[in-house]
Amino acid sequence: MPKKMIPLNTDPYENVDDVELREGQAAKLVNAYVDDLKNTKIRPGLSSKWDLSTDVTNPTYYTTAPLDGIFWWNSQKRLIIAANGSLYHIDSPYGAPVWIGSPTNLARGTPVIFADSGDDLLGANGTGLFYVNITAGILTAENVPVASEVIGTDGLNYTCIVTHTSAAINRPITGADYALYWVQTGFSGVVWAPDTAYIYSDPPTRSTHVGYLDGYSLANEDGATFRWSTPNNVQAWSSLDYATAEADPDNVEALLVNWREILLVGEKTTETWYNAGTTAPFGKLAGTHIEKGTSARYTVKAANNTWYWLDQDRRFITLVQRTPQVISGPFEKVIEGFIKVSDATTDVLDVGGQHWLILTFPSANRTFAYEYARKTWSEWSTWDPIAAADQEWRARYFCLVPDWGMCLAGDRLSSKIFDISPNYHDDDGDNIRILRRTGHISHDTHMTKRTNSLVIRCKRGVGSVAGSEPTMSVRWKSDNGDWSTPREVSLGKIGDDYCFVTLRGLGMYRSRQYEFVILGASDFILMDAEEDVDPLR
Repeated sequence: MPKKMIPLNTDPYENVDDVELREGQAAKLVNAYVDDLKNTKIRPGLSSKWDLSTDVTNPTYYTTAPLDGIFWWNSQKRLIIAANGSLYHIDSPYGAPVWIGSPTNLARGTPVIFADSGDDLLGANGTGLFYVNITAGILTAENVPVASEVIGTDGLNYTCIVTHTSAAINRPITGADYALYWVQTGFSGVVWAPDTAYIYSDPPTRSTHVGYLDGYSLANEDGATFRWSTPNNVQAWSSLDYATAEADPDNVEALLVNWREILLVGEKTTETWYNAGTTAPFGKLAGTHIEKGTSARYTVKAANNTWYWLDQDRRFITLVQRTPQVISGPFEKVIEGFIKVSDATTDVLDVGGQHWLILTFPSANRTFAYEYARKTWSEWSTWDPIAAADQEWRARYFCLVPDWGMCLAGDRLSSKIFDISPNYHDDDGDNIRILRRTGHISHDTHMTKRTNSLVIRCKRGVGSVAGSEPTMSVRWKSDNGDWSTPREVSLGKIGDDYCFVTLRGLGMYRSRQYEFVILGASDFILMDAEEDVDPLR
C-alpha cells in the first residue's frame, strides 16, 4: 500500500457516538480552528489590558467582580464597562478606567445591553432602565426617572401626569385645573414647591434589552409588550406608548435593532417591526412572522448581515432570507444534554481576519465557537491543570473597538479586561491546551495494516520565550480499543523551523484514531500527516 495522507484538518462532529466517525470526520477540536488553507491553528489568546481592581483612577471604586457588560460608545468614542453595579469609561487605549456612577437600576451579575442614542447611552439588565449622559465632556450615570411624586398643598399625595413645560413649571396642586398635571396617587415624602420642573415619565421597570431607532429609545418589558420613549428624550416614557407582539403574544425575551428593523424574539415566535411613520409609530413588517422563539435571550445576535440565536428547542439557528436554518448540527446532542441553557450568551468576535460567534453555556461550563464565514465549529476552553479538564473559556462579553484597533472582552474569573489577538499564544499567562482528535481511519480497507511511520507536518520553532521548547503529545487508539501511551514530540526551540516530525513503531490496526495535544504558549499550526502503512495478508 502506498503512503497515505491522514485527513487531519476536518470539522468536529459530536452529534453521534465517537465509534461511528470515519476518516474525514473529526471527533474533537478544542482551542483551535481550521483556517482558510484548511490547516489547524491555535485560537486567539488573551492579554490583560486593564484591571478594575487596581487601575480605576479613584481607588474608592475598585472592584474585583467580573464584568457584566462592555460596549463601544461609538458616538462618543469611549469604552463603557459595567461591573458590580457601577459604570466606568475609558477614553483612549492608554487611559485608565474612570468611574461614572452607580445607578440603582444596574443589577449585578446579569448581562447588560446598551443602546447608543448620541449624547445618551441607554442600558438595561433586568430591572429599570439607566443611562449615561455626556454634557460638556462630563459623563454622568443615572436611573431613567419615574414620574415625580409629591405631597400637595392640600396634604394629599400626587404624581405628575403631564410633562411640565416652562409655562406649567409653577402649576401648583391647587386650583380648578390641577388635575391636568397631577393625579392623586402614591407617597414619596417630597413636598411640592414652586419653580420646580417636575417630571412626567413612566418607563419600563423590568427590561432586559434596549435599542434605538429614528430618535426613539426602545425597551422590552416583562410580558408580551415593548415600549418606546418620547422622540429624542431617553428620560421621557409614556405608559401609552407600547405595542404587543401580535401573532402569538408570548413574552418578548429579546429586542434588538439592526438594519432599521426591530427584532422581537419571544419564547415561541419571532416578529420583525419597523418605523411605519404612523401615529403608533411602529408596525409589524408583513411576512416576517417566524415560528421560532428562544430558550436563551442573551444568545440573540446580529452578524454577517443576519440574525443568530439559540431557539426554544436548543438548536442554534440563523435566518437565511428570513427563514430559520439550523446550524448547530455537530453539537446538538451535546447542547440537548445540558441541564440549563437559559443563561447562555452569544458574542461576536472579529479578530485576525477571522469571524466567530462565541456561544457560552455558563451552567454547563462549556464554550463553542462558530466561524460563520466557513460555517465550521470548534470548542474553546480554559484548561484546569488541577482537575485536568477543560472549563468554560475565560473571555466573556466581547467588544470590537475599531478606533483603537482592538477587540476586548471581560474575564469571567476576575475584573480584568482582556485584549484578544492571534498574536497572544496563551490566556494571560495560562496555557492554551489544543486537542485535535481524528475519526476512525482505515484507508478504505478493513484489512490489518502495519504502520511503518507517521510523518507530521507542523509549524515548529514556535516557543514564545527564548530557550523554551514546546512539545506535542501524540497517541492513538487501534480498533476502538484503549489509547496508547502518549509519545512526546518536540516542537523545537525558537529558530528550529524544520517542519517535519517522524514517529515510528506504531504497531498494527484495522482502523485507528489519532490524537494530538499541545499544552504551552506556542504559535501552533498543524498542516497534515502522512502514514506509511503495509497491509497484512
